[in-house]
Amino acid sequence: MAKKLTFEGALKLLQDKKFNAASKSFGELIDSGQFDVYKLSRFRQFKNIADQQDPSNALKEESSLNQVVFHMNRKEYEAAEDMLGKIEIAAELAFYLRSEMAAEQGEVDSASENLQKAVELNRDNVGYAKNSRSFNGILTDKKFAFLFAK
Repeated sequence: MAKKLTFEGALKLLQDKKFNAASKSFGELIDSGQFDVYKLSRFRQFKNIADQQDPSNALKEESSLNQVVFHMNRKEYEAAEDMLGKIEIAAELAFYLRSEMAAEQGEVDSASENLQKAVELNRDNVGYAKNSRSFNGILTDKKFAFLFAK
């Protein structure tokens, strides 16, 4: 019997620095067609991270990306920011996650500034932002016009 593929399992592979396996797992989750656009957006983001990682770049702290996401989901932004400062991840992801946290807290200027940096580093972040619940209701603000420019 085949092992059931889960987000938690794929994220654990990423955390354990098994980047090829994590990328494959996130790809299978994306291809499964059983998730909403918000989850697919997050899966693509994590797959992109796995694809970009060099095996010699290990997480040096006990804190993990999983913990950052856990705290974000619980709206524990101070703890999430603390964890984010302790782990080594791609700058584009750090800026993106900070932009989501700022948006969820109504800090439109900070959300826009961090998102703009994330987009400058990786254009895929435009799609992630447009599909993220975190930005619902604020993307029409003129500070986010860069998301809609060609």
